[in-house]
Amino acid sequence: MKKLILSFFFITYLSGFAHPWNPSRYVVIDTDGGIDDYRTLCLLLSANDVRVLGITTSNGVLNAENAAIKVKALLNSLYHEGIPVAGNSHIQKSGRDCPTAMDFSWGDENFVNSSKFISIDSLSNYLSRECKNKIDFVNLGSLSTVHYLMSSNERFAELIEQIIWSSYAIFPMQGFNYENDTYAVFSLTRLNIPIHIVQGEGEYSDNHIRTIESLIKLTARKMCRSFSNDVLNNPYGYRIFDEMVAVYLHYPEKYLKDSTGGFIFYRMDTDSKEETNNYIINIFRENNMYPNQIINQLPLDTSFYKPDVQTLMKEIIAKHGVIEWNAAVTTFELHRHIGTYALIGAKMGIRALEYFGAGVDELKVCSYAGSKPPLSCINDGIQVSTGATLGHGLIKVVEDNTMPAADFTYMGRTIRIKLKDELSENISKEIKELVEEYGLSNDEYWNTIRESAINYWLSLDRHEIFNINSEIH
Repeated sequence: MKKLILSFFFITYLSGFAHPWNPSRYVVIDTDGGIDDYRTLCLLLSANDVRVLGITTSNGVLNAENAAIKVKALLNSLYHEGIPVAGNSHIQKSGRDCPTAMDFSWGDENFVNSSKFISIDSLSNYLSRECKNKIDFVNLGSLSTVHYLMSSNERFAELIEQIIWSSYAIFPMQGFNYENDTYAVFSLTRLNIPIHIVQGEGEYSDNHIRTIESLIKLTARKMCRSFSNDVLNNPYGYRIFDEMVAVYLHYPEKYLKDSTGGFIFYRMDTDSKEETNNYIINIFRENNMYPNQIINQLPLDTSFYKPDVQTLMKEIIAKHGVIEWNAAVTTFELHRHIGTYALIGAKMGIRALEYFGAGVDELKVCSYAGSKPPLSCINDGIQVSTGATLGHGLIKVVEDNTMPAADFTYMGRTIRIKLKDELSENISKEIKELVEEYGLSNDEYWNTIRESAINYWLSLDRHEIFNINSEIH
């Protein structure tokens, strides 16, 4: 009996600690298409400790349908094509389609295909089925969508830990987000779910805008598009409002809590605009998708690296980002040499994480690279970049019909990422010719492979070298 109890405890212990890092918050975000919503989404999609599981749209600043197009355009431009978007078609009151917000482009909106959207009912059913964690529902507009979902889907309602709402933190309540659907506000209070109302306050300064522009991060660069003259000339162009929800999710200890009239209000515990702006910049500076276990971060000082790597290091980071840099460097150290296929695996894994908006240790992988070098070197890059290691039991390798491809599964959905045929053939031909010329035991072979891989490191864009078959079964 004791052995049985110990075995049960051991299995439970392992299942609870199988992965050493998880985000502290899983969120669904609802937006009505305001420009401050755009900025907030850039922040939350950049955040290191927040996992965005889906985005819904409601009528408000824009109609839900127009807001959904803009959200999908933003996600596509950030290469998060796999984050589901759902427009709320159940709202009777129309959105305003405010001209400034309507004219501001979130991405290539003409490229957005309406077939890429799902219904909010399908989204809630999917999350009810696949999500194993409690969810914070983040509202950047009215409470219409969360009210509908919690009223219509009991299983989804049980997933919601709290509602976080961007609105004026005053009682009696007022403001656009409140007045857009007052019925939803008071109906939700009867469901006994905590509603945390976060006050938006502050303004961007030109100095802080320049600091954000200087950051080597795609989400920061995207956010800076909202600081165009057309937007800033609007009376609210410099205003910080919904962005304070992202700050609250990261720095709740910086907020003062006030419970009045049965609601929970949060206001920033500072009058300093400088401090508010710094919190926003810090969210962008943090690194999501690649949390290290021993070191804080790999050095970005070129002198730390070998001379041949130093030459292209700054260009590589500027073009592909710090996350890919970290993954590739760690892959090469594990792999014990700089090789092209190991690099391909690292880029492939980062691309998969981007697609789903996922983090390390959250994907299951089926690799078709086999176990025979050099193609099998892809497996090392995939393991390092995704955390889907053999030790974690999150990757399996197929030996038949090998190819430079892998299936990546996240929350019940699977995509296949495959190196484009022309590039694959060129790399294979190049390696074969080098083997024939030098042989595997010749240092010149390994030196040439190293030089070629470093050049590929810079020249190969992970957003261009793969074909992605989305949602395969």
